Amino acid sequence: MKRPPSRMENIVNVVQSGGDYERLSQGIFENYLAQKVSDAAMQNTAEVADWFVFSDSLQKMINQQQNYSIYPYLPYTFAMWHSLLATLQRANISFPSKGFESSQKLQTHKMLMIALRKGLGSTVRGIGEGCVMLLDTLPLIRRILSPSIRSVSLQLLTPKERSDLQHAVEVMADLGVKFVQVKGIDGAFKYQMEPDIELLSFFRSSEDIPLSYWTRQLVAREVDLENMRRAKPKVGEVSKKKHEAKTPNHLQSLQPKKVVGNVSKYKELI
Repeated sequence: MKRPPSRMENIVNVVQSGGDYERLSQGIFENYLAQKVSDAAMQNTAEVADWFVFSDSLQKMINQQQNYSIYPYLPYTFAMWHSLLATLQRANISFPSKGFESSQKLQTHKMLMIALRKGLGSTVRGIGEGCVMLLDTLPLIRRILSPSIRSVSLQLLTPKERSDLQHAVEVMADLGVKFVQVKGIDGAFKYQMEPDIELLSFFRSSEDIPLSYWTRQLVAREVDLENMRRAKPKVGEVSKKKHEAKTPNHLQSLQPKKVVGNVSKYKELI
């Protein structure tokens, strides 16, 4: 007589019929902390986290080393999660989306870092790379690029405000960053950094006061003027070099060579 399948076998069969182990594990990871489980000492929660580490280790070995011999062990992690988290209460489950959102944000941040590195001037190439630039440099640069100035005309600014404004403009010109006017979701226009380093160094707990529309407009105008001022000498040098360029050989004409020395000596020979 065939014995009935055990609880673990039932869970393994159900998981194997689903097939997408990674998406299933993401669903459990995003929902298990929101469920009502009788675990006052948090022992089961800690053990669940250990099984997540084990599952991630298996997935990493399979993806990086192409070692598919350990693939059959993946469904058994779901059996352990079920034994640690299962209750008789109804579970409110939401579809997993955090993993996709995190991958999209990571890709966006990588593209912003590449764009920022391409726009750096030759004088600021040593500000750091990768994590050093992201963690140590950009948060401080963001504060430098947020000068505390009043929403008044440029002529009415105090010397301290003008100094802060000039410093921010020079740093933005060195980094290749500028303010671009874009249309927001609500239909209103706003000035946004290009590349948007505010997205890389923004934290919800940050106490920085955002720049007003007028201030961003003023900074954008000053940055454009600074870039034009820096490009002027380069344009002059290029035009001068073009003017002094040698005539190609096929366009040159023969010119008589000037006689240098005692002319009477040559006359006697003639």
